[in-house]
Amino acid sequence: MTFDTAVLWLHHNHPNTLLRNLHSLVNSVSYGEGLYTLVQILSNLLVQKRGGQDNDAAAHPERYDLDPDYRLLHDRVIDIFVELLKSDIDKIKHHKLKLKFLNDDDDLDDFDQLDVDGFVSAAAECCTDKYLIKGHRARARIILLCESIGRRLFPLESDQSDEWERLRKKVLVPLSKYYRRQVHTDCYHREVRERCVVEKYLEEVKAAAGGGGGNLRGGIIKLDASLPNEIIKYVRREDVREAAEVQWKAMVEDIKQGEGLGKFKNCLVVGSYSLDAKLDERYPEEAYAEAGLEILVSEMNEEPWKGKVITYSDEKYQLDLIQGHNLTSKFEFMRSVETCWTSLVECNKEFLEVFDLIREVAVNEKLRAEQMIKKVIVFTGHLEPIDSPIWDVQYNALQSTFEAIRRKFRDKGYGDDSVPHILYFNETEQPWICTQDPGFTLLSGFSNNMFKSFLKNGGEIGPHHLMEAAIAHEEYQTLEVVD
Repeated sequence: MTFDTAVLWLHHNHPNTLLRNLHSLVNSVSYGEGLYTLVQILSNLLVQKRGGQDNDAAAHPERYDLDPDYRLLHDRVIDIFVELLKSDIDKIKHHKLKLKFLNDDDDLDDFDQLDVDGFVSAAAECCTDKYLIKGHRARARIILLCESIGRRLFPLESDQSDEWERLRKKVLVPLSKYYRRQVHTDCYHREVRERCVVEKYLEEVKAAAGGGGGNLRGGIIKLDASLPNEIIKYVRREDVREAAEVQWKAMVEDIKQGEGLGKFKNCLVVGSYSLDAKLDERYPEEAYAEAGLEILVSEMNEEPWKGKVITYSDEKYQLDLIQGHNLTSKFEFMRSVETCWTSLVECNKEFLEVFDLIREVAVNEKLRAEQMIKKVIVFTGHLEPIDSPIWDVQYNALQSTFEAIRRKFRDKGYGDDSVPHILYFNETEQPWICTQDPGFTLLSGFSNNMFKSFLKNGGEIGPHHLMEAAIAHEEYQTLEVVD
């Protein structure tokens, strides 16, 4: 939804910039989805103009004739499709594709030897109803995608229906099948390659440490080589555990000195439910991110908060010292503790106990305002985005909760400057952020770039950080502004 809004704004206000960057959009969107994105952009323009009637095929000819900006955009999109189709067809003609691997029961390992020149685009799939991604068939029809491509590929005097049917059987269907297999195998091998890079680096660290490598920090250790969630994943592997421990120590030391990744100070983390449960689910990366952040933040703290985390057991929250002498043992401890979801749709009395604990420590230790916890990071359940029907209910509940927390602190003589800011973090949903209230921030989604920004800015996160994380990938560096 956010992407669609941004593209519509760009088309209406900077149409030439959108035209210039279409190729970059194709290359920057997740594997295989770039061409579908172009179809989506055009269909959204028509639906917007027709008041949401996305099945009206008459919308395109009218818009094409009367709107020069739409016409230029449509023609450029078709140009891109035709360029890619011609390139893919050329690979068939020159026998660069192993088209014998087309049956559903083919072994994916057969594609291991594919040459880069043999890779094809999603252009054929976008033009083949049987293989279209769900929901895109109507979009392709409303912009007359196949008809427009046909006018470029086939002679004017030919019967386009016959030409298209021949192309479909001999070219589009084989290419679509080939492309689908290619996506599966390439994504798999890309993940393997990325893991190999990290493992090779850790092996080098291990060798240097075991061989008396001297000043590892000034030599082999690269402080920004791995994020906490990546390091903690490898302490579970005996062959590189030692290297992961060395990497973790170097990173913690770097953050404490304020170099590179920034500095955390006086934060507390409230975990969500069992890490073991998360590790067994579909997205274990978020479990490693949570565990890494819990341990990292605890190590950044000063007394009396040093090494502490908020856990939940016997139906109450408590301030626990993370047990263990290294990252491996601390991770095992965090796997053993019980935690629970935090409700965001009601003023949860149990959740308010977290701030009773903070206030109790502050009173007992006679802490000054600068020694108080500044931020409480709460790993929580589903966060409803701003456009959700129950957004107001969620937001009002969070305001009520924060006001209750403020009263607790005032009752003990503390001012508003001593009340922690609350960051509600759901790392399993699509990325978005809301900081409408000075007392709390809602953050949803997870990516390594976002996590890196979070660490670099010492736990501070806002819409501009999220934007920077989103466009940090190398492929976005090709985008240009021309009007």
